[in-house]
Amino acid sequence: MKVIINSIFLPAISCLLFCTKNFAQTDTTSNGVIKGVVLHEQTQMPLPGDSVMIKGTNREGITGQNGRFSISKIPAGVSISDALQKLNNRKEKIKSLKIPSLLIAYGFIALENDNLLALDNSIKNEIREDHPYFRTRIDDYLQYAPAMAVYGLNAMGIKGKNNFRDRTMIYLLSNAMMGITVYSLKKITRIQRPDGFGTNAFPSGHTASAFVAAEFLRQEYKDVSPWYGVAGYMAAAATGILRMYNNKHWFRDILPGAGFGIISTRVAYWIYPAIKRSLFKNKLMKTMIMPYYQNKGAGLALIYNLNQ
Repeated sequence: MKVIINSIFLPAISCLLFCTKNFAQTDTTSNGVIKGVVLHEQTQMPLPGDSVMIKGTNREGITGQNGRFSISKIPAGVSISDALQKLNNRKEKIKSLKIPSLLIAYGFIALENDNLLALDNSIKNEIREDHPYFRTRIDDYLQYAPAMAVYGLNAMGIKGKNNFRDRTMIYLLSNAMMGITVYSLKKITRIQRPDGFGTNAFPSGHTASAFVAAEFLRQEYKDVSPWYGVAGYMAAAATGILRMYNNKHWFRDILPGAGFGIISTRVAYWIYPAIKRSLFKNKLMKTMIMPYYQNKGAGLALIYNLNQ
């Protein structure tokens, strides 16, 4: 949420913030403490449960039922560029989950909808009619290509958002959340595969893994060029299509797989900063051992950074 600061004075602070959707105004404060109220821009009603912070510090406050907040121990010398901003842009985050959530919803609806089940059979029959002997293992490797591109680009000197430790932690965290979700659903739903072998079709694990990697690539390089993300998503989409051509998945398996992959990665990027503060405290590491869960397997991943 964009915030424009009219004025800020430390240690006695008085400021006025105009936000895209909310209006926040500070009260008269004591030394090193800022108090204020967050109101809806149009209705002027208090907004409880919002989080407000001083940018560049770990000082934050939560608005109460009356929309009021209080932040203490504000560091001296905070400049206008470090002033109050909305920390919890929950509406923007929720909005970013809309499309992947719709993909997941489609998959669940298609499990019981006769028209969508007929569409699945139609797609399968069309593919098998045109390519009856098609079989490839490219999808087994293509699902990891966008993630490998992140490390390859960094090795070539094209730096992304995070260092080796942080991006590796985020990628493993994304896969852990995706793996637990996807493979739990496979056991619960027990949907038969199109080729008749196995009852673990829904949702597609390969597709979920591919979209974890694609969103990982997009997040790391979206500030460098959006085309990295486009390339990653193309590879992920190709993985999903190949799963149908290999007669391993229905169309209804592919879409929720993509949705779970995207959501898992975005959530990992949101929660990792808190994990980082708890575990590492800005210490650099060359070697890490992390728990890992993917493709029905759990274990430990050993990561060693050769570049440090």
